[in-house]
Amino acid sequence: MAQLLFVNLVASALAGLIPVPGGVGAAEATLTAGLVAFGVDESTAFAIAVTHRLCTNYLPPIWGYPSLQWLRRKAYL
Repeated sequence: MAQLLFVNLVASALAGLIPVPGGVGAAEATLTAGLVAFGVDESTAFAIAVTHRLCTNYLPPIWGYPSLQWLRRKAYL
């Protein structure tokens, strides 16, 4: 678990330093490289990196939009 946390933190920091909009590509590359360095095979590491991107960047707007609409209907916003 500590290795996974370390890889995630380092990948996030490096992806933030690389001047690519949204860190697309850089985040996946650093996460994949970190996982491979700790012994995960390359195809599994890449799948983990892409799944991480999907869960953290692309899925939240799916349930965020209905939540925003609900808040507007209830006049909370």
